[in-house]
Amino acid sequence: MSAGGEQATWARDGHSRNGLLLVLRSPAQPAARGTSTRHAGAVDRDLRDLPPDPDELDRRGSGRGRCGGNIRRVPGAGPGPGCGRGGETHACTRQARNHDRSQGRRSIGQGQGPIHSQERGQDRVQSQGACQKQVSGQAEHRQEEVSPAAVRVDRLEKTLGPNKVLRGISFEAQPGEIFGLLGPNGAGKTTTLRIICTLLAPDAGSVEVLGFDTRVAPQEVRRRVGVVTAEIGIYPRLSARENITYFAELSGVLDGELLRRVDGVIERLDMGSFAQQRAESLSSGQKQKVAIARAIVHDPPVLMFDEPTSNLDVLASREIRDFMVESRGRGKCVIFSTHVLHDAERLCDRVTIIHQGRVVASGTTAEVRGNFRELEDSFLSLVEAAP
Repeated sequence: MSAGGEQATWARDGHSRNGLLLVLRSPAQPAARGTSTRHAGAVDRDLRDLPPDPDELDRRGSGRGRCGGNIRRVPGAGPGPGCGRGGETHACTRQARNHDRSQGRRSIGQGQGPIHSQERGQDRVQSQGACQKQVSGQAEHRQEEVSPAAVRVDRLEKTLGPNKVLRGISFEAQPGEIFGLLGPNGAGKTTTLRIICTLLAPDAGSVEVLGFDTRVAPQEVRRRVGVVTAEIGIYPRLSARENITYFAELSGVLDGELLRRVDGVIERLDMGSFAQQRAESLSSGQKQKVAIARAIVHDPPVLMFDEPTSNLDVLASREIRDFMVESRGRGKCVIFSTHVLHDAERLCDRVTIIHQGRVVASGTTAEVRGNFRELEDSFLSLVEAAP
């Protein structure tokens, strides 16, 4: 029996399930079962953003924080350990302290009595509070100006064997849209998607998924991405339900949510009539539904479809297309890789055309089509004119 067959048998019979899950997980282990990692670090970020206690800073005296570095930071610099973001919080504290000193000198110079410590503390708190409001307002303004992309690809380069597959690919895909990655066979579409979902590492450039860098936080990226390819890749000796359940566990779905999630995707994709059948007995369209259910059971915000209809009949292909449209309506970012331009023109909000590892056009389908009657005519013209 092959290794894949043994794994399928173990998963189906329930033997060594924990061992198998441990082998198949990446080196970066997810959080322990029973805890959620989706919002990990949110509390820590909130605590880091709180202003330091002014009295504590005064007690330190030396002007150094607990991290041992000087509290003074260049405006706009990145945060350091134990320091506020961009030096903003400590700048506010310094402003409050300088305000105290100037007030003290002015009072003494005018012959008045010294300012009491309680009054100094009130002045400090008021000054610090005003500065914090200013910083908070600036942060909110920046957040309104910059709408974060669901997927940001920046100058990707990749060589596989003797072939330079990607030569500086860049694009952004937004939540709530179907983004088309178009190109002829061998253009680099699949390689790009494999880098996005952390199956390959780029030679140069970077990819971020909802703010997580694929090389810095690959496990966080995987939790947020679901992938459907033409190569279905399900275990043939497991039933449809067992396949979905198994991959839900691999994706970190907790025991308390497992049954509800699996039942939900089976109902959503109308799989009830064959959910208990072995995958090897299913039709191509039914197998593709299992693959989709496997990809969405952990409810990822980013879905990637790599030539998903290439081996399907007309009815099954339409179901896949309808599902992509439905996912867009749910606010998902859907990346659709295809060389079937008729599908792209009907489905995609924006497209990027790549040829020989380079971007040759990007924009809405209308913008890329330009003066041509159909997107296919524009595509052929762009590819032929590319170096």
